[in-house]
Amino acid sequence: MEWTTRRLNTIIETCKFSTYLELGVSSGDTYREIDCNSKVGVDPFFRFDWRNYEEAGAELYEITSDDFFSQDRDRQFDCIFIDGLHTFEQTLRDLINAMEALKPGGAILIDDTVPIDAFSAMRSQSDAVIERKKAGLQGQFWHGDVYKLLFFLHDFYRSWDFTTIIGSDNPQTLVWNRGGVSRRSSICNRISEIDDMTFETFRDMRANLPECSEAEALARFFSSFR
Repeated sequence: MEWTTRRLNTIIETCKFSTYLELGVSSGDTYREIDCNSKVGVDPFFRFDWRNYEEAGAELYEITSDDFFSQDRDRQFDCIFIDGLHTFEQTLRDLINAMEALKPGGAILIDDTVPIDAFSAMRSQSDAVIERKKAGLQGQFWHGDVYKLLFFLHDFYRSWDFTTIIGSDNPQTLVWNRGGVSRRSSICNRISEIDDMTFETFRDMRANLPECSEAEALARFFSSFR
């Protein structure tokens, strides 16, 4: 996706990052366009001829993200892009593992954090497509319930900063270690509230979450380590 590669390459170039990890490579459209000395791509089922893919510094692993992290616990990365299975549980596991694998001063970009409607927020992609069609609507948009992750980040990872990029192409959430504990107040009282959250609740409570333009999000990240 053009906006994804633009954001990631801007971060990598500006910070002079040399190591990149992508979780959820699929057809490789984003992975191919990332300009970094060392690129690792992980996907349980690549949708291109990954065995014959040749690029200096490129590594591809056709395994689950859980298996990748369990097999290589000590490897660290400057920049990590999370675009795997669009469920809260799996994306949360990917994020926690990514946090462990992130070098100091590094960045994590998460895709699909803002569903466009109640259909795209369904946990099942097939259900989302079927129900959208029943409603007389077109498209196969599916973001899953990744949006719940934003409330988990806000309430339970206060030493990490984040903001969701809006207003220019697809919304994505940028995450980095702020190096200190935030004073932000909790939005949800219990983890179960987050797990049970519906799209309608997300829509009503979204104003409590940090959002900004792409330029402002990148500026906030860059200024954090100066």
